[in-house]
Amino acid sequence: NWYAHYQTAEQWSEIADMLRGKKVGIVWGQSVRITDALMSYVSEFCKTFDAVILTDKISNCNSPYAIKKTWVALRYLNVEDKQQLLPDVVIKIGGTNFFNMELKTNLINHTVEHWQVGNASKVCDEFHYLTNLFEMDEAYFFQSVTDNANFETVGNYFESWKQILSQIDSPKLDQYNELYAIGKLLTQLPNNVSLQLANSMTIRFSEFFDIDTSIQVNCNRGLCGIDGSLSTAVGYASMIDAPLFYITGDLSFFYDMNALSIRHLSNNMRVLLINNNGGGCLWHGSDSINNEDYSIYLAAGNPIEAKRWVESRGFKYLSAHNKEEVDKGI
Repeated sequence: NWYAHYQTAEQWSEIADMLRGKKVGIVWGQSVRITDALMSYVSEFCKTFDAVILTDKISNCNSPYAIKKTWVALRYLNVEDKQQLLPDVVIKIGGTNFFNMELKTNLINHTVEHWQVGNASKVCDEFHYLTNLFEMDEAYFFQSVTDNANFETVGNYFESWKQILSQIDSPKLDQYNELYAIGKLLTQLPNNVSLQLANSMTIRFSEFFDIDTSIQVNCNRGLCGIDGSLSTAVGYASMIDAPLFYITGDLSFFYDMNALSIRHLSNNMRVLLINNNGGGCLWHGSDSINNEDYSIYLAAGNPIEAKRWVESRGFKYLSAHNKEEVDKGI
């Protein structure tokens, strides 16, 4: 079904009634224009329908009804918990999510309705259950549905998600590895800065750690792989006054290294380069493969140092090979 702005109050009441007794999950993706009005209407909607917002860092959605570690939660849940917590209605706004694959995998054998909301005319049936398309501003949708609902859902759907999230602790940073370096930086970021994340393992590891809501997070998600994230970070840093922190693996960094040649290179840019000899996400399922061959042919491993290149571009270069050096550098 397709809906536009000119629905009557009676029609909006019927739409609201379609959510009666349902577990409602708002899947909040990238690139939603976040305003005070939108956040207010979404909060009222979640309160009225006992809805939960399933999202991640790159959405920059800081609603009190948001589960920002959805990817971690989906991996934490057992089969029984998933059946209890998976939504009956998915309301999707914005672009891609970091956890789309995990959510789609879990919804395969679960009956669900998918409502797409937004001004974009492009139809995206990413969960293969698209039932309703609301081609309108997100704030208008949530306001109209809530204002015309003649009931209020009494339940504990949001609280159930919140309780699961409270049981998930941040990982212990007791060993020197990629997770240690990323976690140390994220847990010490100043407020009101910008954070740019490269794809794959970088964004996966970042989901384990909480950051202040004043931090703007960006990621070229959806390009999946060697994604030009360094170019994006350099360009964005040149246009803002706040410090920008960029976390990347070596594969993305060296593929896009010429981005540091830009004449408008910002002095406020900081780079954490995880130089671990190849694409870390490609190591999954590699137990039966010779490590040396895997690094060369699949993970594209290449032992290169960035020192001389970044120093020639005016960066101060710090190298870390253990926990103490990471702590000192950060």
